[in-house]
Order: sequence, then C-alpha cells, then structure tokens
Amino acid sequence: MSYDFIAANASAWPVSWLCDTLGVSTAGYYAWCDRDASTRQQRHDALLVEIQTVHTEVKAR
Repeated sequence: MSYDFIAANASAWPVSWLCDTLGVSTAGYYAWCDRDASTRQQRHDALLVEIQTVHTEVKAR
C-alpha cells in the first residue's frame, strides 16, 4: 500500500513529496497514521508472532 511505503521512507523524503508522487493526500496519510489496526491486521500480527515462536522452537528448521 502507498501509506506503508510513505511511512517506511518518511525519514529519507518529505512526506508531502511522497504523497504527491504516489497520488495520495497528506491528510489521508496522517489519518491512516492515527487509525487503529483493523481486526484482520490484528489477527495477522498475532499469527505472525505464533509462526515466529514455532520457528524458533524448532531451531529454524
């Protein structure tokens, strides 16, 4: 998603320039930053933690 890219590169480039280049509004980007993660994203994050735990338990095999 564009907002993820902007967040990852905000330290290297101005947010307003990134938003203009990607065709999104700066207000939309900042609203996205303040928004809580969706239920789907929360489930995804929890599953990722479980996967990493199992991966560590089996010594990365």
